[in-house]
Amino acid sequence: MPITVRGEVEKAAGPIPATRTMSGTLENFEKGVQLVPPSQQYKESYIAGIRELQQEGRYLEVNLEEVERDFATHLHDRFDNGWRTKDGEHVPATTRWLIVDGKYAGRVSIRHVLSEKLASTGGHIGYDVVPWARRRGYGKLLLEQALPIARSLGITRVLLTCDETNEPSRKIIESCGGKLENVLDVGEGTPRKMRFWIENS
Repeated sequence: MPITVRGEVEKAAGPIPATRTMSGTLENFEKGVQLVPPSQQYKESYIAGIRELQQEGRYLEVNLEEVERDFATHLHDRFDNGWRTKDGEHVPATTRWLIVDGKYAGRVSIRHVLSEKLASTGGHIGYDVVPWARRRGYGKLLLEQALPIARSLGITRVLLTCDETNEPSRKIIESCGGKLENVLDVGEGTPRKMRFWIENS
């Protein structure tokens, strides 16, 4: 059962433009950088980006052969109906893709509500940047741009999590105001999960 953040569960709305955030805008961050809804326009670079992430052991549940055959169905199943976790939980969500010089470079997803699993080790906002686009400040940009979207959905206290071993992600969360609540054991052989809260009113 999803945990509502405030009031009733809201459906994912249409395109939400990038907005002014804590330290800047997309316009003055870097020329050629966009934050857009998932789109067939970026099929080739999206598949290339997911392939890079799979080489790191991520997104292994995505069958790229099927994605190439029917990209429209992939977009609908993965993004139009909210967010589905690896465990099959489903919550309404808003996803935006990071586009750099016309190529898919990452994504950020704002989950409107928290399921039991997300409340433990997932959080309201998840983001990633493909390997070729890292170390350029895009991870922080994605989180900064996601916070106003979360606020517009009534999420005034945002939960974020990261692996204890993921120092870059921890620094991004802390730079955006994240305060550590606790660190959870999530299973033998798996890094512990750090849980942070950002006040977002």
